[in-house]
Amino acid sequence: MYECVTLCTGHSVNLEQLANIIVEQSRSSSTIVMEPQGAKGSSTGVIFNDSRQASELLGFQTEVTLQMGVESLRATVTEVPFA
Repeated sequence: MYECVTLCTGHSVNLEQLANIIVEQSRSSSTIVMEPQGAKGSSTGVIFNDSRQASELLGFQTEVTLQMGVESLRATVTEVPFA
């Protein structure tokens, strides 16, 4: 039997924060426009990152921040030639 584990930073992030990180790290001039959603204070649109299971089962320890990971992805994608 297999177990699914989350490899992440261990810090929760909402979708607006994630979008802003992507815009910043991709060096885009895009603006993020958020539509009101759900009750104030609700967890709708929040990505909960819990890496405890990965740590316990695999000895996983976060080495990069979300910002560093997005920047690394951007760098990799911009190096790949498009057909």
